[in-house]
Amino acid sequence: EVMEEELQKPWTRQTDNICAIVGMLSTA
Repeated sequence: EVMEEELQKPWTRQTDNICAIVGMLSTA
């Protein structure tokens, strides 16, 4: 499936990290 291929991409993990950081900054 396309979704599985997307999750396997390194940039996907980087995006998740960025979203997590933005979320923390927004909560702070």
